[in-house]
Amino acid sequence: MEMVLMAAIMSQRFTFDLMPGHPIELEATLTLRPKHGVHVVARRRP
Repeated sequence: MEMVLMAAIMSQRFTFDLMPGHPIELEATLTLRPKHGVHVVARRRP
């Protein structure tokens, strides 16, 4: 429950953009997940 709350607060206070040059490759396991993680840049909202 706390992680859901933190994700909601962070999405209100920051914008997230993918880092240029880091494409997202999916890994097929039981669920789809990013193969090498997701690299993002977080910027504080005004």
